Amino acid sequence: GLAIADARVLVNTMDEAARWRAGGGAIVIMNAPGRIDGAACAALRDTAGIRASGAIRPSPTSLSTPAMPSTAVTTWDVTPGFPAVVTTAPATPGETGLWLSEELARDLNRYHGATLATTSGPTPVAGTFPMPEGDGRLPTLAYAILAPVPATGRFDACWAEVWPPDPIRRD
Repeated sequence: GLAIADARVLVNTMDEAARWRAGGGAIVIMNAPGRIDGAACAALRDTAGIRASGAIRPSPTSLSTPAMPSTAVTTWDVTPGFPAVVTTAPATPGETGLWLSEELARDLNRYHGATLATTSGPTPVAGTFPMPEGDGRLPTLAYAILAPVPATGRFDACWAEVWPPDPIRRD
C-alpha cells in the first residue's frame, strides 16, 4: 500500500511539473528594450540546463492578410530559436516560415505546411504556438505572428526555458 501511495505522489508531482512547464513557468524573460544582443541570447541554448532560448522585438512592419485586410496582425521579429521557447513542437532543420499563435491559426485556418497569403506575398507557415492569456508572458503574443530573422542586432527581450528548474540559472 505504501508503494502505491508513493507512486501516486510521484505521478501527481510529475503531472504538476508538466502543467507548470506547459504554462510557461520554466521560461525566464529578461527585458531590456533595444539592448539585448540577439546572438548572445540565441547562444544561451548551448548552456547546460537551458532547453531553448531566443530574442524578440517588435517587427517594423505588421502583416495583413486578404482574409482580414483592414486588420494588421501584430508581428514580432524573433531569432530562429525563439519558437522552441514557446512551443514543444520540434523545428524541422532548414524549415523557414512564420509562426502563428494558435488562435490566429484557427481564425485563418492556416497550420504547419500551409501558405499564408499576406499583402507582402505568400509565406509558408512553419508552425503554431500556444499562448495562454494571463500567464504572465507578453499578452500581445496571444494573437500574433512570429517572423524568424537572423540573430544579429539588438532585440528587446531574451527568453530562455530553464529545464529542469535550477535556481542558479533562473537568476
